[in-house]
Amino acid sequence: MKHLLFTLFLSISIITFSQSPFYAGVKGGYMFNGKVQFVEGVVDLGNTPTYGITLGFRSESYYGFEFNYVGGINGDLSFRGNILSGYNDFETSLNIHHFSLDYKNYFDNGSAVKPFVKIGSGASFFDILEDNVNDPLRFSINIGAGIFVELTDFLALQFDFTYIAPLVYEGVGIHAGIGTGGVNGGLSLNASAPLAEFNTAAGILLRF
Repeated sequence: MKHLLFTLFLSISIITFSQSPFYAGVKGGYMFNGKVQFVEGVVDLGNTPTYGITLGFRSESYYGFEFNYVGGINGDLSFRGNILSGYNDFETSLNIHHFSLDYKNYFDNGSAVKPFVKIGSGASFFDILEDNVNDPLRFSINIGAGIFVELTDFLALQFDFTYIAPLVYEGVGIHAGIGTGGVNGGLSLNASAPLAEFNTAAGILLRF
């Protein structure tokens, strides 16, 4: 009787678990960072490996929401000043932290491999590993695409490619960019300039 009750409880638990729309996971990847052209010079963010966590909700009608964190640790940052800027060249390191809430739309193709697209917004924090440097916190937007691979009812793999754009509000315009202030005795870069960050990632997801 005890074995029967245990088997029944386990079966109910597995059914409930596998039908849950909520999931969590971890991921690893690589981020390709761009250069930022300012009047004073060029800031170059080096490429860096990344890690992250995912918390999500997926409906049966093939849409969902995800909270994502992506971190890049000890990446390179360099500044090359223009001849007339009066600023010296320098190199340092930084940690990059991206937080976002994303909307996802899945494409049902009748198989376990489901493509998806996503769009979201959040915040980007640049932790510059240099004394007397302001660490910029920026509102950011992102778009991406990937594939969702169902291995079992409660276990899946996810592969995605995401474009991340930190934003600087200046006047009435919205400009993608990063500002770093205080480097080398007062360097302040807050002009509008394009910044492109592309993150590729693979992760494992578990329903709960």
